[in-house]
Parts: sequence; C-alpha cells; structure tokens
Amino acid sequence: MTSKSADSPLLIVAQLAFYGILVLLAGVLIRPFWEALTWGLVISLVTWPLYRRVLRAVRGRQTLAALLMLILVLSIVAVPLTLLFRSAAIEGAAMLEASRAWMATDPIPDLLERFPALARIWEESLSPLLHDSGRLGGTMASQVMPWLRAIAGAGTNLFQGVLAFFTLFFFYRNGHRYATKTKAVLRRFLGNDVDRLIDPVRETTRAVFLGVILAAVSQGAIAGIGFALFGIPSPVLLGLLTGIFALLPFGATMIWVPAAVWLLLQGGLWQGIGMALWGAIAISTIDNLIRPLFISGTTRLPYFQVFFAFLGGLAAFGLLGLFLGPAILAVWMVLWEEWARPSEEGPA
Repeated sequence: MTSKSADSPLLIVAQLAFYGILVLLAGVLIRPFWEALTWGLVISLVTWPLYRRVLRAVRGRQTLAALLMLILVLSIVAVPLTLLFRSAAIEGAAMLEASRAWMATDPIPDLLERFPALARIWEESLSPLLHDSGRLGGTMASQVMPWLRAIAGAGTNLFQGVLAFFTLFFFYRNGHRYATKTKAVLRRFLGNDVDRLIDPVRETTRAVFLGVILAAVSQGAIAGIGFALFGIPSPVLLGLLTGIFALLPFGATMIWVPAAVWLLLQGGLWQGIGMALWGAIAISTIDNLIRPLFISGTTRLPYFQVFFAFLGGLAAFGLLGLFLGPAILAVWMVLWEEWARPSEEGPA
C-alpha cells in the first residue's frame, strides 16, 4: 500500500506542482536583481583563474582572497573610468560651446561651396535643422537614444552596480561550493552530460568577455589617438564614446565616420581622408579581424553565428546579452552536434 501510494499519479502531480511553485516564487524573488547576479557571475567566471592564483598566494584563505580580488576589480574598473569621464566632461562642455558658436555663424562648409547642388541641399535642409535647437535635439535623440538604451540597459544604475560587486565577493569566496552543488542538481536532470554542457558556457563567456572588452578598449584608445592626430576637437570624449559604441558589432563606425565627414565639410580634405583611412584600417581592423579571431578561435564557434547571437542577446537582455547570447549559442551547438551525429553516421 505504501509503495503504491508513493508512486501514485496524484502524488507525483502534487510534488511537481509544489516544486514548480517553489521555482516560480524563487524567480519572483530574484527577478529584480537578476542583472546584478548575472554580472557578478560573468565577472567571476572571467576572472576565476586569477582568483585561484590569489587564493594560492594567501594560502587558501578564501575571504581574504575574495576581498583582494574585489578591490583589484574595483580599481581596474573605477579608477580609469573616473579619470576618463572627468576628461570627457571637460571636453564635452568645450565642444558644446564650440558647436553653438559654429551654428550661430550660419556657415556653408568650404567643401560644399565647390558643389552648388550640395550647397543648396545644405541651405534648404540641414542648415535650418542646425538652427532649430528643439528639432535638432529631437532628431539626434531619436537616432542615438535606442543605442544608448541598449548599451546602458543592464547594471548601470548605482544600486545594481553595488549589488553586482557585493554578489561578486560571494561568488569568489563560495564559488567552488556553488559550482559543485549546481552540477549535482543538474545531474539529476541531465545525467553525466552536465560537464559537457557547462564547460562550453564557461569558455565562451570568458572568450566573449575578453574579446568584446579588449576590442572596445583598444578601439577607443586607437580612435582617440586618431582624433587627436587629425585635429578633431575633444579626442578623449570621442575616444570614450567610440569605446562604448564598440561594445556593439561595428558600433565604432558610428563615431569615426561622422568625425571624418566633419573634417571634410570643414575643408580639411586630406585630414578627412586620413581620418577615414585611420578608421577603416586601424580602428575597424580590430572589430573585423581581431575580435572574430579571438572569440571564434577560443570557442570554436563560427563568428557568423556569434554575430547574430550578439545582436539577438542584445535585443533580448540588453548589454548582458552580449555574453548571454553566445553562451546560449554554445550550449545549443553542443546539443546540435550530438543530435546530428546519428544521422551522419546512419547511412552506410
């Protein structure tokens, strides 16, 4: 009787319903903080090898190692960004004043004076737009704000940032224990395939994070050098914007292409051509060559698929999607290869 009642369909349904409600309630509790938790997880995965070295250096004292790593990550992130944003704020104010003075003179760019048809388009369309500050601001906002929302969507407010670093400390200190228990739970559902599915996620997350961040920082720095070299005002501000937009595939072109066009419109033909070449050769090479090679070479995922995983993840999850999209793709590719293998080996 006991064995039959234990295996009765009604009891199984009740247990599944109970577990489902528990999972749902846990999701509701975590939902407001999932971005901070995920950022903490991503950063801990990427920096885990360094944490292991620190842990060995302090002879296995986990709390001390976690605290030292947290200070190191905060220093790497906070100090350079504070200096950059300070310089960018100063240059931004100067650029705003220069733009207002330029618009007040009602100029026709020197280059357009050689082409009457283009000068007429400037006078009839673009010049009124520049002088109507409300219309200009609305037009710029409509073009730029969707990109800024995508970039700043996840983890950018102060509270989420503090939670992310708070979470990071505990992922460092208790990460090994969390990983062991998570694998034990997943084995109940996935069997012995857990490691085969989790390992690609870890490798992909590290490769994408390093590839995206290093590429963005490199593009921002190289772009800033180019802006200063060819005489574009506010090179630090524009370099910072280039680095931010470079988080997106081909995003850096949204900064350096207008900068090259601006130089041409100002009559600086050779400076504009030089900036265009600098952008196409120096800046875009990182986006088109180094980042794909770094990510695809490390993860063995085709960059064509990683590219769409970037875009799909960005649309679905915001900035976190840059890492979640390829991680999901990595699991899918493992399963795809496994499902495709019997059909490939079947026909003789």
